[in-house]
Amino acid sequence: MLVWEEAWRIVFDATTFTSHSLRAGAFEQWPVELLSKVLPRHLELIYLINFFHLEDLKFKGLDEHKISALSLVDETHPKSIKFAYMCFYCAHETHGVTNLHVENLKRGLFKDFNEILPGRLTCTTAVVSAVRWIHCANRPLSDFLTQELGGDNSWLKDLKLLKNIL
Repeated sequence: MLVWEEAWRIVFDATTFTSHSLRAGAFEQWPVELLSKVLPRHLELIYLINFFHLEDLKFKGLDEHKISALSLVDETHPKSIKFAYMCFYCAHETHGVTNLHVENLKRGLFKDFNEILPGRLTCTTAVVSAVRWIHCANRPLSDFLTQELGGDNSWLKDLKLLKNIL
């Protein structure tokens, strides 16, 4: 079993996040109620990550309003997890897809995060698509998804087709 600090360092060092949007509304927020039923252990870990994140913000001397705004948990109703913020915080780098995109993220969606965690926003276009990752790195999952879609593997060209599984 790993201690928290060691596990966190492994996850942090291995994770990058690529943002393809500039709008906060484009990022998913999942209701805490749903996560507590479907992924209860994940929710526990998200709360633990957020606890350490908020403690770090307090240590840095940020005011309550800024700390609340940077929380990974949206406390309004319905209470939800802000996944874009969680991805930014948990990744050692957050990538935009063009230099202009990165500059817009720095002035917009991730302005506050960029101020407290400078240097994490970078530009890169050399990313692996979700489809390629699933198909190449986890062939059993790829085969399962194709089977669940009635043997049709056209999802490999259009990831939105995975919604049909729901």
